[in-house]
Amino acid sequence: MKLFKKKNERILPELVDAMKPGALPRLVHFYLYFPTDEIAGRAQVLISDDPELTSEVRPGADGTSYLLLITTRSTNPTQVLSHLQPKFEELAGSLGGEYDGWEAEVH
Repeated sequence: MKLFKKKNERILPELVDAMKPGALPRLVHFYLYFPTDEIAGRAQVLISDDPELTSEVRPGADGTSYLLLITTRSTNPTQVLSHLQPKFEELAGSLGGEYDGWEAEVH
């Protein structure tokens, strides 16, 4: 978790600059990996009650894990990350998965 906190502290100022007031909402993607598609699907069900999130499960690039890709739109990346990142870290950990970080669309 410290690694992601440091990464966020370094990147967020640049992202905030790119998302000035009045900016259009940008996509923010979160990457969670699980050992099976069944577990990834279970995680997907657990976040399905949030209407702000979309998600999909697909095979991971390593050929053995499964990615749960979660996407939302935001004009305030700091708020989104402070709210969702801990939730996704806990979700992944509770199901034997791994939270692998986030990325945001910048124009």
